[in-house]
Amino acid sequence: MAQPGIPRLRLWRDAVERSGRTTAAYERAFDAVDKYTVDTHAAARGQATPLGAIYLLRSGKPGCALEVRPLSVAVAAKALIENTYRGGVLRKIGDPAANFQACLAVSQKSPMFELVHPGTPRGSNKPSRKSKRISAQQRSCRHPGYTSAPYLGDCPIATTS
Repeated sequence: MAQPGIPRLRLWRDAVERSGRTTAAYERAFDAVDKYTVDTHAAARGQATPLGAIYLLRSGKPGCALEVRPLSVAVAAKALIENTYRGGVLRKIGDPAANFQACLAVSQKSPMFELVHPGTPRGSNKPSRKSKRISAQQRSCRHPGYTSAPYLGDCPIATTS
């Protein structure tokens, strides 16, 4: 389950532009960083939502084909642990064993994929075949009774990079 959070994304300039938006419409997330705060319009979503899938994003070699590979439960759990937000402070303020158990539980309940992409040349903001394929993959993960989430496509996803 994905718990509701702050209804915003912090996106780098190229991600804002590639999505067809302009950075002039958004506030900088941090003064010295070229990252912008984008409202997701998801404030009304006040309850947990089943995850459709989790995508581990990887950059491939320039010109490589887009690949979406399913991950085993063990590999998925390892990837979730490695990508725990601020995981380095767990020993000081949290419980690493509880984080391990949570990551294992998520990897057992939600399919996880590695998405290898060639990247988009800087300055290109037109939607690519890559984004269409990702949207098709998301649609295949839809849970019964789930309604689409604004900005995130047709099923809820969590991404790590």
